[in-house]
Amino acid sequence: MNTSKLVQKNKTNLILVNYNKQYSDLIIDYLKRQKINHLTLIDVKKPKQNLNFSLDFFNAEELAYGEYKNHKFNIDRLVYSDILKYLELESIVLDMLMRGEKPGKIYNNNKIKIEKNIFDFSNIDINLRYEERRSIYKKHLSLWLTLIKKRKINYFFSFSTPHIIYDFIPYYICKTKKIPTLFTEQNKYNGFRIPRFDLHSDMHDLIKVYKKLKKINKKTKLSTYGEAYINKMISNKMLPRYYNKKQHSYVGFPDIRLDPFVIFLLKILKNIFNKKMINFHIQRRIIQSRFIKKTKFLRSYYNSLCVQSLPESDFIFLPLHYQPESSTSPFGQMYSDQKYFIEEVLHLSSYLKYSLVVKEHPTQKATGRTLSFYEDFKNNKNLFFVKSDFDQYEIIKKCKFLVTITGTAGWEGIFLGKPVVSYGSSYLKHAPGVYNVNYNDDHEKIKKYLKNFKKPSINDIRLFFKAVELTSIKGFIIGDNEQIGMQMDENGFKKSVNSFLDYFFYYASV
Repeated sequence: MNTSKLVQKNKTNLILVNYNKQYSDLIIDYLKRQKINHLTLIDVKKPKQNLNFSLDFFNAEELAYGEYKNHKFNIDRLVYSDILKYLELESIVLDMLMRGEKPGKIYNNNKIKIEKNIFDFSNIDINLRYEERRSIYKKHLSLWLTLIKKRKINYFFSFSTPHIIYDFIPYYICKTKKIPTLFTEQNKYNGFRIPRFDLHSDMHDLIKVYKKLKKINKKTKLSTYGEAYINKMISNKMLPRYYNKKQHSYVGFPDIRLDPFVIFLLKILKNIFNKKMINFHIQRRIIQSRFIKKTKFLRSYYNSLCVQSLPESDFIFLPLHYQPESSTSPFGQMYSDQKYFIEEVLHLSSYLKYSLVVKEHPTQKATGRTLSFYEDFKNNKNLFFVKSDFDQYEIIKKCKFLVTITGTAGWEGIFLGKPVVSYGSSYLKHAPGVYNVNYNDDHEKIKKYLKNFKKPSINDIRLFFKAVELTSIKGFIIGDNEQIGMQMDENGFKKSVNSFLDYFFYYASV
């Protein structure tokens, strides 16, 4: 990319979202070299440098419940027309707010209450009620409607997919107002992020390049990480990272881990003269204990509904997605309601005269599930639950086809030569061997796809991933998964930030 073209036509008033502290200073260094008029920054580290543009900074770790500290303008009152215009957004965000039921979010929110001296120790709950969610949503909506208007925002950019409410709301408002947006979707292997301008009808470059490569149909070599991913998937070692339970529980989900009781007592003793902090630590432990207890109860109930073996009849396989996560909200859109997703596929299975096998995600917690989620299907003779540790590859090999929103199982199905029906908005829907469900599709179209299905070759799959690499941003979002097999120093971080922002400013200039 020719960075000399990175000249904006107008003054740039930008909303930028970042969650990586190691990126924070590098982003500011980069932006100071551009023609920035105003930056609204959602980050986990506040810039300490002298800036040559105006700044609104919001700490991402404090925004879950709509508490925007130190905003520099009066927030406009929400009027009826605003609420009416963003009804779809409201329904999406109220669903996303199940994130607010994670123990970490709950006790951090109570810490804010402690600081404000409005802490009520007797009022402990691990569920956000409807009115609480709606109140939080309206706080976010009024802030972002006001900010986008008063700061004359003309671009939105996020290093990752907007999916944590306070990033999704400004993205959605910008889309509604036809303000250019850009975010990135994580690829299946290191080093590449897929640029997305929209959750709906984009990825035109990817589709175009893939068609061109298929027409030429020559053997191609992928990047080092691409080759490693292909080799893993054609071997017997395609287990996803979440099967490492220790890493998943203790690194990715620390909320479910209680401190040893001795550590807990030490925290109490350390704050022996601070009654508020003692209450805070007690409440945090109570919330975590309740969360763990509820998770164990739901898991036990689910297991009681599970069959020991797969049905002898033809069946569809539906592996559930972990929630809350971007894999379902926003990429699942209406199917982020996975209960509705099961109901939709049950209707399809009845039409095709197949059974349906459903497997819960191995790491699913209490957040995102209720007793009725499972209980309402227990008398359906066409649906079979299997335990979350049931061999997924055995299920895929024996099923007629599998359905997914955006999940890893879709890629496993492709490599195992099974038809995949995708209900989500991830780039998976464009891969070979995948049927992309449109909202107006009927079951007859899916039946026709299954009848004409041809197993994609490994070269077909390689060509698709080559198209992905050629149209992706060559940069990293650092996380446990993307640190495997590589080390990044300061120069590596800088290259990554430059790759993302070069891409953004290139498209902002054309």
